[in-house]
Amino acid sequence: MNKRIGIAIGVVVVVLAAGWFLKNSRSETVSQETPATSDSVLPSPTPLPSTSKTPAPSDAWKWYPNSEYGFKIAYPVAKFPEITYTKSVLPLGGGGEQITQVLRQKGPSGWMAVGVIDRPVSLTNVRDGMDPKNVEVLDLPTGKGVRFTIGDDECAASVFHAPLGQQTLRIAFAACSSDTNRIDKDIALQERIVSSLELTK
Repeated sequence: MNKRIGIAIGVVVVVLAAGWFLKNSRSETVSQETPATSDSVLPSPTPLPSTSKTPAPSDAWKWYPNSEYGFKIAYPVAKFPEITYTKSVLPLGGGGEQITQVLRQKGPSGWMAVGVIDRPVSLTNVRDGMDPKNVEVLDLPTGKGVRFTIGDDECAASVFHAPLGQQTLRIAFAACSSDTNRIDKDIALQERIVSSLELTK
């Protein structure tokens, strides 16, 4: 029991430190140890499927706009009935790096958390507090980014790093074993949400 609690708390800190009770492939795996150099050959990005495009927001989907960072993203209201827009600066892992959380949503399937990391997206040396696994380079709406997973079967997250100018927009979908229809495993829904991402400045 103590081991489960410890694991859950660990994912909370890494998955955008979104709460105190959560522990925080289709393309070629990218090395986590080799930083990009001028001679690096990057894998070809995988575009999100066109079928994943989100319909225009309606009663079922709403926009979350953020004028400070210049983006908006749509989300399914029924999936995330509990929404927090409060801006907060949180630790991202144990390396001293921080993330500015701007949106946190909770539902029966888990969490969706959106934040900004004050550095550009890296396609070859992904850093996210824990050891990222299953790293994929993708064509995202704002440019080339990555998707990866962190955690384990007890608590895990599927995370997207999308370019936001010289910063990184981090969109995390996290869940634990107690959640039903876990959002971290619903790749189709994740892609619909991320495909709605738009720059507004």
